[in-house]
This record gives sequence, structure tokens and C-alpha cells, in this order.
Amino acid sequence: MRRFARSTEARTASIACGALLRDPNARRQQKEEARLILRKLCTVLKNESDKSELSVTLMMIPFDEINDEIVKGFAYDLINSTRFTLRTNGLAVLERYASRRDEEALRLLRVATTDSNEIVRKSALAKVKRLESNRSES
Repeated sequence: MRRFARSTEARTASIACGALLRDPNARRQQKEEARLILRKLCTVLKNESDKSELSVTLMMIPFDEINDEIVKGFAYDLINSTRFTLRTNGLAVLERYASRRDEEALRLLRVATTDSNEIVRKSALAKVKRLESNRSES
């Protein structure tokens, strides 16, 4: 697994890091290395298809693994993608942050309710309504 996490192919590295960070039996050193690679990917990826794989990884790993300013910055930027699928993935990641009282993530979700793509708009609206409902119940 370590070889794949160090892969120069971003897609393979994203998948491997996600697998390690979800694995409760992974050694601490493996997880730390995966976190470092994940942070690096968040800063260097330019290709939209590579970003897509990383965004899926961010949706699946435990929140504590994405509770990092570099990763958060990557997630915030997903909403600006030219690909609606990537913006939609970004909404799911932003919802994870917003559910933990991240006001910037909630603001970006609200902005997405006016997206040019109907799927993104509807998804963002549903997420904002759910978050606001959960906040009013608390």
C-alpha cells in the first residue's frame, strides 16, 4: 500500500491514501505518511480529473483526517471548478465542514445555491436546508 500512496500518479495516490486513512488497522506511521501525501496532493493538483479522485477520497475518510487548513483550502476551491461533477463532490465535502460549524463552508454552500448547474443548485439547497434545520434543533 505504501508504494501506491507514494505513486506519482495522483489518482492512485489519492485512492491509496484514502484506503490507509479509513483502515482502522493501519499503523500510525502509515497514516501519518498518507496524511502528508494527501496534504501535498491538495496543494499541487491542477488537473480536474485528478482533483475529482481526491474529492471522492475526502468524502470517504474520517473527518479528523480532513480537519486541516490545507485540505480545507482545497475543499473550498472545489466550488470554483469548471466541472459540475467536481463542484457537486465539493458540496459533500463542504457539508462535512459546515456540519461542524465552519461558517466559510456554509457560506460557500449558500453561494452554490445559485450555481449555473441545476444539479449543483439543488444539491446545495438541500444541504443548506438540512444544516440550518440541524442548527435550529440544537
